[in-house]
Amino acid sequence: MGLVLNSTYKNVSFDFVLDGLRDILISEFDYGKIYISPKIKHSDPFQIKIWLNESELLDYTAQDMNREFTARIDLYMIDKNHNENTYKQLFQDTERLVQLLFNNAHKEITSGGNTLNWINGVAEDYIIDDFLDDEEEIDGLTKSTISFKCIIRH
Repeated sequence: MGLVLNSTYKNVSFDFVLDGLRDILISEFDYGKIYISPKIKHSDPFQIKIWLNESELLDYTAQDMNREFTARIDLYMIDKNHNENTYKQLFQDTERLVQLLFNNAHKEITSGGNTLNWINGVAEDYIIDDFLDDEEEIDGLTKSTISFKCIIRH
């Protein structure tokens, strides 16, 4: 018997982790673009990019499994005239995002009529201006990168 989406498997990584994170962020940040992508896509002054770094199987039974997902959340600001206020805003938005994730450490997410819960969602750490690939070439770019982990039983 073949696998059919939502009957015998769910797109947990995208529908419940990445899209779940995006929904939480959109509800808090009502400005800028918030999107799922491995690379920066826009030149807007404020944007948040979400991407899944890894998934690890923690345990399983005949009925379900526990997997830990690690997502990378990049908060970008583009301002060609960096000053102290630019960095103050970057740290303020980063701390706001970390607190938002803390407030959603246990989250019920419904997609396609299926509901899953993530547990122990935590922003483990963040780093400032750790540029990847061609990001260094974007004039005026500064960013914070937050590592978010959660466990989903499915």
